[in-house]
Order: sequence, then structure tokens, then C-alpha cells
Amino acid sequence: MSSLVGIVAPYRTLETQPAAGGLATSQWFANLMGISLVTFRRWRREGKIGPKPVKLNSRRAVRFNVQEALDWVRNGCVPPERPAERRGDSDAS
Repeated sequence: MSSLVGIVAPYRTLETQPAAGGLATSQWFANLMGISLVTFRRWRREGKIGPKPVKLNSRRAVRFNVQEALDWVRNGCVPPERPAERRGDSDAS
């Protein structure tokens, strides 16, 4: 699977630091990637964001592990493989 490098801005140093506890919001992660929050959420729904969110007390309250996010961006933002892609299956007949 191809990387999101070239689509997202290179790794940035952020002025705002994530919350204590090593967890960051979707907005922080989107800023790190240099994309809008809307794009980040769409890519997350499409399975293109590598680090899995940490669900807090409700369905909508999610955070991301800061170190996982930083490592993923430094390593080129490679989207995770989906099960069908790993097996080499395709939907085309």
C-alpha cells in the first residue's frame, strides 16, 4: 500500500503540546500531519490512519497515543493494510 507522504506535510514542530498523560486530540494529530480535521476524520473512517484511537468515556471522546502518532508520521504515514489486501484478495472478477 502506498504512503500518504507527498499528500501530507512533512513532520512539524507544534506550538501546542498534547495533554498530559501522553494522549492527544484528533485536532493535534491533524495539525501534526498538516491536514484539516475534516480530512483527518475522513481518513480515519477510511482506515488510512495507522495509530488506533484510545476511546475514553464515550463513543465520541477519543485520543491518540502521542508517541505512536509521532512515530507513524516520522515513518512516512503508511496506512495500515486491510485484511483483504494482506491476503491478495480483490473484489474484481
